Parts: sequence; C-alpha cells; structure tokens
Amino acid sequence: MKMIKGSFARRLNKSRDTQGTIWQRKFYEVCILTNFDLINRLEYMHNNPVKAGLVKTPEQYPYSSYNHYIKNDYAQNPIISIDVPEL
Repeated sequence: MKMIKGSFARRLNKSRDTQGTIWQRKFYEVCILTNFDLINRLEYMHNNPVKAGLVKTPEQYPYSSYNHYIKNDYAQNPIISIDVPEL
C-alpha cells in the first residue's frame, strides 16, 4: 500500500532540504483497500459539483469521470482522459 501524499511530502522536503507539513490540515489520505471503498470515494467526488451548486446532476459536470465510470460512456467527455485500472 502506498500513501501518495506522505511519499510526495517526504520527497519534496528532502529535495528542498526542509521539514514540515506540505498539505493543509483538512486534506488527508484515505487508503482504498476494497471495491466498496473505491465506489464510496468515486461517489463522493462525483457528487461534489452537485453539492457546490455547479450542476443539478453529476453527469452535467464537464470535468467529471462520472459518465465514464457510472454510465460506461467512454466517449461522453473528451476533456479528460481516464486510465482504467486493472482489478
């Protein structure tokens, strides 16, 4: 299991010869260990634009992977490129 933020912070601090936090407190890492964890994180991310009032439904947000993952519509959004993980 690799924690991206921690690894990045250690490497950045080492390259700058500094110590301390890089990230703001409210941003934290979450290990995704199961398919259930992955689905919960994707749901959370896909619903953020709706909660922020930017769109009424997740599929309306042009910078989302919602249509790719949820609707299996791979051609819907040419703005972003999705790497499909091997499970």
